Amino acid sequence: MWRFLNNWSGGKGKQSRSQLELQLLERTATLEELTKRLLWVQDDERRRVARDLHDSTGQTLTALKIAIYVLQEKSETSEQTKHHLSEISGLADQALQEIRTTSYLLHPPLLDVAGFSSAAQWYVEGFAKRSGLKIKMQFAREYERMPDAIEIALFRVLQESLTNVHRHSGTNEVNVRFRRD
Repeated sequence: MWRFLNNWSGGKGKQSRSQLELQLLERTATLEELTKRLLWVQDDERRRVARDLHDSTGQTLTALKIAIYVLQEKSETSEQTKHHLSEISGLADQALQEIRTTSYLLHPPLLDVAGFSSAAQWYVEGFAKRSGLKIKMQFAREYERMPDAIEIALFRVLQESLTNVHRHSGTNEVNVRFRRD
């Protein structure tokens, strides 16, 4: 990089090393700001999708369950039809649970309410159940909340890390440790 800075010309003649270093710092700061903005926009979209899933689709499935219940109670149908209605109700319950889980994985409300440690512990416990991995957790006590951007970034790193371990490592045990210095 040193040779690059000494030999590079910006089209307007040779620039001094200090001018190039300043340009590099400015562009790095711009890139960092764009990265922060992108992460914020992604998280905002995840929140919106999670809320929409939970609210609208969850309400639709709840209405379906109520309609099934009414059919079961009011109709004089065969045992086979009642059995089918019961299966449909079970599928609606399963879909509701999957939507709730997906909604919470997109953006856990606990992250906003209680902070990273609480949301991370909730996520790790759920991930262990879903994946079958044995996960040991060591989380430092939080005495104060971190900035939202940092908590969200840490949560996404945790999600991606556990997913990668599950998919690619072949292990059945994981240690997760979070320490704040």
